[in-house]
Amino acid sequence: MLPSEPVFGSTVCALVSHGLAIAIVDEFTLAADQWPQLRALDIAEPTAFETSFVHRKDVSLSSAAARFVAALRAQMEAVARLRNSRKK
Repeated sequence: MLPSEPVFGSTVCALVSHGLAIAIVDEFTLAADQWPQLRALDIAEPTAFETSFVHRKDVSLSSAAARFVAALRAQMEAVARLRNSRKK
């Protein structure tokens, strides 16, 4: 059985291109236009996904990277708050 969250979008697209799967992938996976034989359909319903920042565990983040992560987290939280306030 395939994992529900494959590591690489390109792996999933390769499976789909060979007729072995269907998948929901992020827009970045399709942005490189490496999959001309695939058709992407928009999902009409609001969707959410988990975002992870990944770095080597044996190397400390630089101060610039740490500031970037903090800024990204703050921006994502602000967007989430805005969306939640619109739902009320």
